[in-house]
Amino acid sequence: TTDLYSKAGNMLDMHWGFLTGATVVRKDTWEKIPADLRPKLLKIAAGYEAKVRADVRKQNEDAIEQMKKRGLTINSPGDIADWQKAAMAADAVVKARVGGSFYDEVKKYRDEYRAQHKR
Repeated sequence: TTDLYSKAGNMLDMHWGFLTGATVVRKDTWEKIPADLRPKLLKIAAGYEAKVRADVRKQNEDAIEQMKKRGLTINSPGDIADWQKAAMAADAVVKARVGGSFYDEVKKYRDEYRAQHKR
């Protein structure tokens, strides 16, 4: 493992989110699956999603606790608005790197999903 915290002993307490991955199925492949099985597959996938999300969050919390025991200092951000501006600037770099139209399409689907699954 990388003990990055031993060289950089401070961490900013900001929850940007967790990137755990995705499964993408082409439409023509999805449509080859019998229609009556698709809802079952989606239900199974949702179950795994919830399990993985909970597991990743727990692992993250456990790792932070272990690093704190070894001297990591957790700091609170000062001005959130400044951090959000910096994130938006980074967002523009990512968009330029992956391609604007692809990025916009992915973001559109993300926003639609979030609107339907508010937590």
